[in-house]
Amino acid sequence: MKKRVLFASLAAYPLFNRKIHEPFCGAELDLYTIATHLDTSKFDVHFLVADYGQPLKETYSGITVHRGQKISNSGMLRGILNFFRIFLVVWRVRPDSIFSEATGWLTVELILLKTLFRKKFIFRSAHENNINGFTDTRPYGKLYRRFMPHIDHFLLQNNQDISILQSTFGYTGKMSVVRNLQEIPKDIPLPQEKRAHILWVGRSEKIKDPELFLKLSLLLPQKRFVMIMPNLNENVFRNIASKARAIPNLTFIPGVPRDAVLPYFKEALYFVSTSIKEGFPNVLVEAMKYGTPILSARLDYDNILSEKNCGTITGDSAEEIASCIESMSKDTWETYSQNARAFALNNFNVSKGIHDYERLFLQI
Repeated sequence: MKKRVLFASLAAYPLFNRKIHEPFCGAELDLYTIATHLDTSKFDVHFLVADYGQPLKETYSGITVHRGQKISNSGMLRGILNFFRIFLVVWRVRPDSIFSEATGWLTVELILLKTLFRKKFIFRSAHENNINGFTDTRPYGKLYRRFMPHIDHFLLQNNQDISILQSTFGYTGKMSVVRNLQEIPKDIPLPQEKRAHILWVGRSEKIKDPELFLKLSLLLPQKRFVMIMPNLNENVFRNIASKARAIPNLTFIPGVPRDAVLPYFKEALYFVSTSIKEGFPNVLVEAMKYGTPILSARLDYDNILSEKNCGTITGDSAEEIASCIESMSKDTWETYSQNARAFALNNFNVSKGIHDYERLFLQI
């Protein structure tokens, strides 16, 4: 008998229905990639998404996609109605296990329902905040901390997070590190001389520090910069968009469809990370699979820079990043590029890594 797995990621619907041009993040891409690569001879795969006005139930490439709650959970009445919608999906599907990623009301709801229906719940951290001093004072933050011990298996993005999870929350359940998975293109990465721009991709959040990338572009007016930022925080987005559009050598793009964003990574000379906190974001994987060196202002991302030489930590000022770009030799660039591509092939290749998830779903 097939194992029935219910994936839950509300904003993932645009990945199934490409006619829906709404933003999504790395967590949605993670679950979509895993769900679409499971062996359907072994698994009955279901996916809970938000209400985008689609039918109650649809099928995409063998995956049953269920319409759940509205994205917004504001207001007590809306919250109760949304919970009831999620309840109905779990009741209809009756999964052996439920798999979700990233914190929020949905996580709390799924933990309650997994207890009610006596199912297994697998949770994957999407960000350092999920495991390192999650201090959100809103009700779901408190409930998340309260219900964390009921997670049956905690999946983490890097090795450091295991010790952080234990020391911060005292979590003693099952834990394992499973890296982000993506399809790795077979074509050879572009050489340095055919790379067109310096790239930044991220959500419109202060924790991503997009201001630093704007300052960098002003310091190097002879270079071409591209910033891709979906509008997920209106105030941050408007502020950055206004400043970015006034910089002549910077192209600001307010989010693009999934298939259209990949050429920007492929043609990038560098990928610049300015984040203050992160887990292991998918944008790094997308850069590395095309052999694009990583320039990180602050974070080492599981030592891929200091130990694996997939790029370098520049320092957290625009002047330091600019100096790194201006002084980097062709040989150093090629070393970073080759290492990044090789690391992606060996660690993020979905055709290899999917077997780890299949074993987990079969054994839990």
